[in-house]
Amino acid sequence: MENYNGKEVLNGLLFVKSMAAPNNIVVTASECVKFAAKANVRCKHAVLDDTISRSVDREVIYDLLDYLSNGKYQVLVVNDIYDITFDPEDLRTMIDRINNMGIIIFDLSIMAVRKNNYDQEC
Repeated sequence: MENYNGKEVLNGLLFVKSMAAPNNIVVTASECVKFAAKANVRCKHAVLDDTISRSVDREVIYDLLDYLSNGKYQVLVVNDIYDITFDPEDLRTMIDRINNMGIIIFDLSIMAVRKNNYDQEC
């Protein structure tokens, strides 16, 4: 594992939900990568969700789970945890599922790790 300033650098997968023009998506993703780097997470790959839906029952979520299950990533970086879904029960299930894979969810909107703390976060 690589180190930066004495800290371990983790491999992250960036999840971007946007229906903006391609140039704007690139700018958004670049900013997210920079913020993630401040937390010692390097994102070389991203999954783009350009759908209107916020349901967890969509193809891009299945793809995301597939990518995460391959063992290459230690962190899922999201611009906002609610980009995955707005539904509280589905979100809890997704957070549990991703955490149970051994993957940390890093939420850039609060610059913190997301876990299922049912009283506070979801």
